[in-house]
Amino acid sequence: MSIVRLCRTYPREQNPGIGLHCYNFSKYITSPTIIFTKKMHSRPIDVPSNVNLQEIGYEDLSFQKEQENLLRLIFIILSKLMGEFVFSVKTLLFLKKNKVQVDIVHLHSINYLFTAYLIKFFFKTPMVMNFGGTDLVRLKHYKFLEWFAKKSSKVFYVAKSMENDLLDIFSHEQLVHVSNGVDIQQFKPQNKVRKRQFIAVGNLRWQKGYPYLIDAFKQVVDVDDTWQLLIVGEGEDKHKIEQQIYDCNLQQNVSLLGTKDRDAIVDLMNTSYAFVMSSVSEGFPKVLIESIGCATPVVVTDVGECRFVADGVGITVNSRSSDELSNAMLKIMGHDNLSDSFLNIPSKTL
Repeated sequence: MSIVRLCRTYPREQNPGIGLHCYNFSKYITSPTIIFTKKMHSRPIDVPSNVNLQEIGYEDLSFQKEQENLLRLIFIILSKLMGEFVFSVKTLLFLKKNKVQVDIVHLHSINYLFTAYLIKFFFKTPMVMNFGGTDLVRLKHYKFLEWFAKKSSKVFYVAKSMENDLLDIFSHEQLVHVSNGVDIQQFKPQNKVRKRQFIAVGNLRWQKGYPYLIDAFKQVVDVDDTWQLLIVGEGEDKHKIEQQIYDCNLQQNVSLLGTKDRDAIVDLMNTSYAFVMSSVSEGFPKVLIESIGCATPVVVTDVGECRFVADGVGITVNSRSSDELSNAMLKIMGHDNLSDSFLNIPSKTL
């Protein structure tokens, strides 16, 4: 069997946490596979021996906030349409030139939905797709995508909380629930000294809700200025977040660490007092269960599957509420015995 996978991102030396769905599917399903992905500046990590990785260069604009103004929204949509057109043409030409026998096309990003449909149409092959939280948001906002998405033979989704929305579009027979997982041989307790710091991990983009987190941590520092917030990740909102940190006079308390490799993230999770996630949109975030794997208490927002995952090991608050985030962090800080706080704090809305 020959598989074609379409993935917006692939794990990189400078950002090993992206594109892991596609990477792991390809690694553990050992059939001959061609992965088409957007070309990035850093080098990809280890490519499995059964995989032919094809990076396609093009430029497009990204969504910088949840509600873009009309003019920018038009430019974003046009750039993405042009980008996918380039991606589609180069992908189809490669498959035709190399006379590839495509047995299945697996879509890992809704960005390439049209490309996947074209492969399905021209190569007469089944199309399956993975759904994350952001993909569902886009599908709900841009109804024209539904027609193409409905042509999927199977739709894999990571969070049970997405099911009702997906059933408005797909049939029961099309839907398959497949949760995220982590490597517990890597993300595990290391019995290190916990510092007076919170750790957040995620791309610096609007979906992660960092403005709410910075405002929340300002309230925390007003109570106890010995605590630190470390944020791991890069993204288009970096300058906005830096400005907010400056405006809140948090330069001594909040650090943007950029991207880190997995070993460094494991170390940070094991030396931080708690993990905090301020997202306004999620599916089933891997980083959350990675933190739990390191026996690190969590503060999360009630989006996607976060409440279910955090039950018994942290506190869940409503999204878009800096006050609730700060109250939860202060509550975690109030537990002198970390093991007690990890085992006994129920997941609840404050």
